[in-house]
Amino acid sequence: MLLQSALAIGTAIIAEFIAIKLRGKKPLNYLSDFSVALTALILAMAIPPYAPYWIIIIGTLCAVLLGKQVYGGLGQNPFNPAMIGYVILLISFPLQMTTWIPPINLLQEPPTFSDAFSLIFSGLTTDGFTLSQLTHNIDGITQATPLDSAKNFL
Repeated sequence: MLLQSALAIGTAIIAEFIAIKLRGKKPLNYLSDFSVALTALILAMAIPPYAPYWIIIIGTLCAVLLGKQVYGGLGQNPFNPAMIGYVILLISFPLQMTTWIPPINLLQEPPTFSDAFSLIFSGLTTDGFTLSQLTHNIDGITQATPLDSAKNFL
């Protein structure tokens, strides 16, 4: 989540700076309240921690530009900008937005920080595994298989 937060905050500050500059106002007056950083953090906490880097960038751009700046900036938006970005991501990229990992204690090899960095930017761990391969053995214990078996048994 640390990597996603850093990407989100960086993208949000740049997007807000450009949007305010295009509106002919002084960006530092608006960036000093850090509301855009809060929007970015809320969005970063809402997405899966190992989502590809471009997911958080697109979501943050949508949150800042469509959720906040289109309505006139701070306090003018009728909806939470972070959740506007989240909804756009959920509708546009359902697979990436619903790929959560199980709790760390259920994984045979929990991803390290370097694995997380590699997963976010390349889609593979440092050992060459995808996210679905890391969670492959968990499915039979914790997800749909036991429910499906119980349903068919009844």
